[in-house]
Amino acid sequence: MKDIGLFFRTEIEKRGLQQKILALKCGYSEAHFWQLIQKEDMKCSRYEKICRALGVSPMSVFDVDGEHSEPLDTRVSEGSEDIKSMKTLLKEKQKRIEALEEALASTKELLSVYRDKNGTESNRK
Repeated sequence: MKDIGLFFRTEIEKRGLQQKILALKCGYSEAHFWQLIQKEDMKCSRYEKICRALGVSPMSVFDVDGEHSEPLDTRVSEGSEDIKSMKTLLKEKQKRIEALEEALASTKELLSVYRDKNGTESNRK
């Protein structure tokens, strides 16, 4: 694993970006942002924010071959098998939710009928 701060400083310099703008994108003051990128490591949430602001993949710092500045735009394409599998899974989950909602509605209806019947029988006694 590389020095995260050095990785960010290198990317900032290589891309000619301004720390002030990146700090604002991350929701940090410029001074706090500068302190963060001086460290060798940091919290994952901060790391992810800075990667997003820079437009690099969070996995970039873990690459060991030096090719670490993969843009986020090269993420999984819409037509990939993983995306198709996820969409299929989501459709199945939606169908299951709808079936459970129908079962709940039926149960409520049966309970209502039961209460009406019980209430009527109680009045007869």
